[in-house]
Amino acid sequence: MGGAIKVSFSTIVNASEEVNNAGNQAEEIQSNLKTRLAPIVSSWEGQAQENWQQVQAKWDEGAQQLRETIAAIGSALGVAAENYQAGEQANAARFS
Repeated sequence: MGGAIKVSFSTIVNASEEVNNAGNQAEEIQSNLKTRLAPIVSSWEGQAQENWQQVQAKWDEGAQQLRETIAAIGSALGVAAENYQAGEQANAARFS
């Protein structure tokens, strides 16, 4: 016979919120870093500037992938909480 699963809806919802907050914090850190680097980067010319732009493009792409992954995890946790609650309500209704 299978084991029981105990789910805390509030824990899943909190985890979803924490994941989304972490994504927002990562985005804010990246933005702040770009702002702080802007004066230095603007002083570069020629090959140094081109190389930085290439590195920056890779960095931006990686950061975007990270944001998308974090958003997907946060969303999946939210959906899981909703689904578990719906299942719990459906089971409770069977005994009403």
